[in-house]
Amino acid sequence: MTDNEVKAEILHLLYDEIDGAEDSELLTLQIRRDKAYYFDFLNKAHTEFPTVGYWQPEEEPSKPPEPNVQIDIQYKDIPQNHPDRECAEAVGKRIIDLLKRYNQLSVKEDLLYARTVPIEETTL
Repeated sequence: MTDNEVKAEILHLLYDEIDGAEDSELLTLQIRRDKAYYFDFLNKAHTEFPTVGYWQPEEEPSKPPEPNVQIDIQYKDIPQNHPDRECAEAVGKRIIDLLKRYNQLSVKEDLLYARTVPIEETTL
């Protein structure tokens, strides 16, 4: 897949209606501020927060904090208790796989941090 194909599939999974997807989930990305532009394609609906990242690799014990950006996006996933276990949370799993691929193709971060968590209650 090209980076444009990866981005297109991520956008589809995050913003389009997916059959069977009814559970609200939150995707969170933490990225260095100087690389945040790689995620401008998520401009349809997301929230950004300025953050600071601390990471002390053994080879650089005095590494200063890095300015980061946190991007949060709410999306719908297939329920965890879906009768077909292969389908359970398939949207979130695929998004994470695609983000890893996008990182390899374009962002090239040593460690791209992304996670999904369930949203219990929401006004959306």
